[in-house]
Amino acid sequence: MQFNTLEPVDNNYFSIEWETTLKCNLDCSYCGDGHDNTKPHPSLVSSLNTLDFIFEYTDLQLKQKPKHLQHANLNIFGGESFYHPKIIEILKYAQHKKENYKWSISVSTITNAI
Repeated sequence: MQFNTLEPVDNNYFSIEWETTLKCNLDCSYCGDGHDNTKPHPSLVSSLNTLDFIFEYTDLQLKQKPKHLQHANLNIFGGESFYHPKIIEILKYAQHKKENYKWSISVSTITNAI
């Protein structure tokens, strides 16, 4: 697999923002284009493939950094990330994936908790 390199805004910090689904269980007037309930959730296979890509790309980026800067942050959000019917499997897979690398990654999510 070949990747085109993107230049980070801040070389000391590597952040990944992943919108796992466009669906949301709310319809807030202030959200605007933040969700789209007409589209299906991405499949579990598609989501896990996306995580594979995220980790492979992050690995390429962090290998170029000194050891003390080899950390990334992965923010999983949506629409509403916990509205995705396979979110637990997705989060477990992310947890499992991070064990395969020498660098560290924090995985977080944003939710409306409803």
